[in-house]
Amino acid sequence: SVGSGLSLEPPATTEVDEEEDGMSDIIQEVTGLIWSQDLRVQEVRRLLQSSRPVRVSVVQLPEVSDHEYIEEKENKLLQLCQRTMALPVGRGLFTLFSYHPVLTEPLPVPKLNLTGRAPPRNTMVDLNSGNIDVPPNMTSWPSFHNGVAAGLKIAPASQVSLKPQLHQAM
Repeated sequence: SVGSGLSLEPPATTEVDEEEDGMSDIIQEVTGLIWSQDLRVQEVRRLLQSSRPVRVSVVQLPEVSDHEYIEEKENKLLQLCQRTMALPVGRGLFTLFSYHPVLTEPLPVPKLNLTGRAPPRNTMVDLNSGNIDVPPNMTSWPSFHNGVAAGLKIAPASQVSLKPQLHQAM
């Protein structure tokens, strides 16, 4: 694991991942109220998904050795990771001011999953094998942008009502 919120290890894919993508609340609010039959918002959510492994599709030609094939898959994953690391910028704009935080709970920050799955056997591909050169500190700025995107999701303070909570507590 590199940096906060970044993962180079394969996460378990569960229903919790659906909520950890940072976009579930906007999908429920917007699609249910405004565009109930329109699937474009769900497609945007799918395109901005960064918490799941990406699909690494590389065909092994007969003249390519197994070692070269593994390197080719990892190079393809590195290219796909550059896309994954750019997703928080779009997610920040997509979810702008859509989250009304509970003051006592931590701000959820979606993970940047930098692993892949290769068909047909769905084998794991990662950048930790040492077969290819990975740039040092590659995830520093993406981690920062991921945190900023989570912060942009918070609605302005004028929309958060603190007074009812204070009166209830007294």
